[in-house]
Amino acid sequence: MNETLYFQWQNDVLLRTIYPLREAKLRDFLLYFAEIDIIRLAA
Repeated sequence: MNETLYFQWQNDVLLRTIYPLREAKLRDFLLYFAEIDIIRLAA
């Protein structure tokens, strides 16, 4: 791996082992905050 890594999740080995749910959890996080915004706008 010759490219410069700025974040740990850019490492292919770590991405496969430590961070397999990273995208799913990011999606959950965005959905939660979208729901909060919808509720706040409706109030």
